[in-house]
Amino acid sequence: MNKEEKERSLFNEFALVAGFLPGGELFSKAPPEPDILYKGHDGSIIAFELVEITDQDLECAINKGLSLKNECISCMESLSSEKRIKFDLLYDDADISFDIKAMTIPKVRETLPRFFDGLLDLPSGFSGHVKVNSYDVSISRGRFKGPCFNPIQSTFIADETESTISKKLNKKYTHQGDIRLLAYISTDLTLPGWRANLDRFLGLLNSQTCQFKKIYVYKCGTDEIYTHDINDI
Repeated sequence: MNKEEKERSLFNEFALVAGFLPGGELFSKAPPEPDILYKGHDGSIIAFELVEITDQDLECAINKGLSLKNECISCMESLSSEKRIKFDLLYDDADISFDIKAMTIPKVRETLPRFFDGLLDLPSGFSGHVKVNSYDVSISRGRFKGPCFNPIQSTFIADETESTISKKLNKKYTHQGDIRLLAYISTDLTLPGWRANLDRFLGLLNSQTCQFKKIYVYKCGTDEIYTHDINDI
């Protein structure tokens, strides 16, 4: 799926929730025009610029976490038959969290065999906090199928909503009519209080400082749309 196809697909999803569709048509446009031109059956024409709100550092951390879980599973599956049977008996109801700090995936991969040997030395049914090799480990028990592995990373989470929208305020477009900004969230990384913070930020804008008539923040896959009308002066 190329950029234009992705934008049309995303806008179509948003437009159905917002009520623009059915009842209109949409077209991809090339810069310096906004990304999408919407034509309503009532004759209305609205141009939409699209932008994704994302925290690159957090997304990288999420992807790294998934890779580390796969490394744990691979290491477990490579255990000898005797060790694997023992491990399954010890941790069939366990959630195993461990702090990798700033270790790289290759370094974690290198240390995992010793880590698993350390886990095998713990008493049956152990739960709580313990040091296993170089890892700070927390083991909890529950009514679920284990073992579950949760490598913990220290990641600073920033709300990128304001900074992402700010970058679009300085962009110039050739379309002279109604232009709106659709900021979308495909991976929900919003922090508590983001709506109030965004209200304060957008409340400082007006038609002299912002070229967008409306700003939408849409959480993909939901019916949640934040809408802010820019003050006309």
